[in-house]
Amino acid sequence: MRIYFFSLLAFACSVLNPIFAQNDSLGPEIYTRSAIGVKARPFIEYQSMISAESSTLATSLLWQLRSATTYDQSLKNEIFASLDGGLRLGALQNNEIRFAYKGHRNRYLKPFAKESVALFHRGQTSIAASEDLVKLILNGNKATAGIEQDLSDFAYEDWLYTGLQFQFGFLIDTLPVSIGTSLILGHYYQSANSGNTTLFTAENGTEINFAGSYDYNSVSRPAYFGIAGVGLAIDIETEERWGKHQLNFKAQDLGFISFSDGARLEVDSSFSFTGINISNIFTLQESVFQASLDSTTGVLGDPASGDFTRLMPFMVELEYEYHLAHGSLKSLYLQGRYRYLKRYLPRVEVGARWQISKNKRLTTALNMGGFNSWGLSTEFDWQIKKYWQLGFGVSHVNTMVVQSIAGGSSAFFSLRYYL
Repeated sequence: MRIYFFSLLAFACSVLNPIFAQNDSLGPEIYTRSAIGVKARPFIEYQSMISAESSTLATSLLWQLRSATTYDQSLKNEIFASLDGGLRLGALQNNEIRFAYKGHRNRYLKPFAKESVALFHRGQTSIAASEDLVKLILNGNKATAGIEQDLSDFAYEDWLYTGLQFQFGFLIDTLPVSIGTSLILGHYYQSANSGNTTLFTAENGTEINFAGSYDYNSVSRPAYFGIAGVGLAIDIETEERWGKHQLNFKAQDLGFISFSDGARLEVDSSFSFTGINISNIFTLQESVFQASLDSTTGVLGDPASGDFTRLMPFMVELEYEYHLAHGSLKSLYLQGRYRYLKRYLPRVEVGARWQISKNKRLTTALNMGGFNSWGLSTEFDWQIKKYWQLGFGVSHVNTMVVQSIAGGSSAFFSLRYYL
């Protein structure tokens, strides 16, 4: 990834081209509920969640973008037809293994383990870009030479980190509380933003005018699990029930990571580049980028290296649940969720939980927000004999069935074994 810039075009190409093809940071919008969890035994549990969601791109197109190594013109045209004024996309990934070495001995602690330790690996990505910027990334600026392009409000963020968590549950009077404290190792971080920004290319390719502002931060290490930063985070979860009413609250990754030896660049000016042979820039060739960058770094300045600290992409969720006994229907709930990621919209979900047999439970819901527009979700929990517990779910069944609908989806899987 380049850390020098001669224009927002070069910058956008360098940070966004890998996004459409990468899968390091893909992951989910479902946050796994505590499984049926009524036993008081220690257990080992594995959870995996993955998602790629967009309010503009169709699900079938998201699958193509993830698997494609090159983009032919037909694929580009399909992307352009889906933009509808811009692009908004989010991708999340979580893999976690937990060992609860002390079960919930008190009945009030049944939702949470008494004490446990967990190792998790998470990636989170969000991106928002104008239609003009996406076209520049995919086609270069030859097609729009002579026309001013609006590159405003570009926002990009990419995280990759690992955590070691120690969790313990306790009571405040009769209120069960779970606290998890985590040591975080940051492997990769990158962010970029643009303000009111325009780019104009002369029709003969002899001049580029850039007006606006952008900032860029990046830090990584050569190895995939290299340590680029260290931080701390806490998870909090609690629930309170009175009669048929219940409130559930949870927060994940409330913390920070301090990165070292990163690169930072901030520009808030207008520039005009003339007299540079940029005809081959229309082909987006890397060697031509480097030549142009070398000739203009004196104008833009070199990115500064140094340390910086960032708040982690935390998640908070609040849920109200109303319990009832109407056949297999056991409860109705209303849930709100927020993730601290750029261009993430607060997500609201309303649904029902069903007891379809003694050891099987089903959740169905309608959700709106997040990186998607709306979706129909489902979740299934199954207690298998005495010691095994299985859970899986999909956040947007509608976009999986009718893949021409914009949205993408999220999926999770969990398996618990009681010792």
